[in-house]
Amino acid sequence: MVFSKTTWTFVSSSWDYAQHFPLAAEGYGYFFYCCTVVSFIALLHLAVLARTPLWFFAIFLVPIAARSAGWLTHKSYLPLHPVEMLMLEAKNRHSEYLASSSSSANLSATVDRYRMRYERDPPPGFGHWYEYARSRNAVIIDDFERIHEDLLPFWAISPAEPDLANLHGLYLSPAAFKVSHELYPVFSQSKAPGFNDILYPSPWNYLDKVKYAPNKQHPDPLFESKAKTLFWRGATSEGLSSSGEWKGMTRQRFNRLANNIHDTSPAQPVLLPYPFAPQGKWKYMLASTASLTKLVGVDVLIVDGISRCGDNDCRDQAREFSPLAPLADFQSHWSYKYLLDLDGAGFSGRFLPFLFSRSVPFKAALFREWYDSRLTPWLHFVPLDLRGHGFWATLVYFAGLEGKVEDKWVESRSHEREAETIAKEGREWARKVLRKEDMEIYFFRLLLEWGRLTDDRRDDIGFS
Repeated sequence: MVFSKTTWTFVSSSWDYAQHFPLAAEGYGYFFYCCTVVSFIALLHLAVLARTPLWFFAIFLVPIAARSAGWLTHKSYLPLHPVEMLMLEAKNRHSEYLASSSSSANLSATVDRYRMRYERDPPPGFGHWYEYARSRNAVIIDDFERIHEDLLPFWAISPAEPDLANLHGLYLSPAAFKVSHELYPVFSQSKAPGFNDILYPSPWNYLDKVKYAPNKQHPDPLFESKAKTLFWRGATSEGLSSSGEWKGMTRQRFNRLANNIHDTSPAQPVLLPYPFAPQGKWKYMLASTASLTKLVGVDVLIVDGISRCGDNDCRDQAREFSPLAPLADFQSHWSYKYLLDLDGAGFSGRFLPFLFSRSVPFKAALFREWYDSRLTPWLHFVPLDLRGHGFWATLVYFAGLEGKVEDKWVESRSHEREAETIAKEGREWARKVLRKEDMEIYFFRLLLEWGRLTDDRRDDIGFS
């Protein structure tokens, strides 16, 4: 009975819920399921020979036949948009993160949780750090996984000598970019995946080099009053180009993708409703970028003054991205519902101000920062693939689309309420865990951990 009940549960659930993503995983699972059941029946039949009644086989064969019929008649229509699923999953993940990162009620519980996580005592001075964090109303007390991951490689070597700072040119006169295959303690504001830099909060944000400061001329209106446009302004500062390297850089690629420059961008996959799918469902379609740029609000431009280029590359980029935009007041961003955030030569200094606003950040990033684990994509911001995959599909979901696509009139409703929810969640969460006080708390904790790590008695000392 247990086996037959499990069988029917599998079949009924597969029937009721259509697959939202490619079917390969389900196909293989169903294949192995059928093989298992048939093998079981064959083995059972051999064991009892002809004495097995036919109705027993029907218990297994009827569900298989029903599932096969559903599988063979499966249509590639989606009853839900994948973004809706991603947003729901993000909310659940964030709830789990919050429960695990701020559950300790006092110092003793925090110390116990530290020992359970890292299998060692907290560093000396931990009690002072705890009081400091609590006095600044820190929400995150238990989860500083970023520090643990950054310092973990250095536990494999003997404690570092402090005079390294005066014995290596990396600290005295660093080049713009210097790579070492040796493990050095390099403290950085951001790092690309695969590097062992130790991250700390950036002075760029702490000192408000770029600040969320709406004013009378550039207020931050309610979400519903903003322009339904994806907005970005920036320079060609990602890297030096003298032999056409700019063509592969993120900022230039997204500009080409968003503007369909010279009508050279290929058709883009987007999920569209009726008439491409039955009412209430979605289907992937390839839509020309030319039609998308006309039907969806996008204002993505490079500012005047092509930089970091040599030979003919300055001229080529100026011609490619013409007309170049004039410099804009940073506070003018708040007029738009959707704000595109792209890395430059390093991390983007705009992202935190974007989070504090009433707009929704669309973030495509290579560089990682100290706060990454505190934010949940699809709950606090909209993540974009660095390659540009899904750029148009994601934007169409939130902004909507109305007009002709492939010679068919389509009305894909916007999901501005969902977008406004992301803007609200990101804004409220940033005010709790990305304050200047949180930067100080993180830096304090990092210094405690680093101080213990570089002590010759590090295996013997700790807070208790």
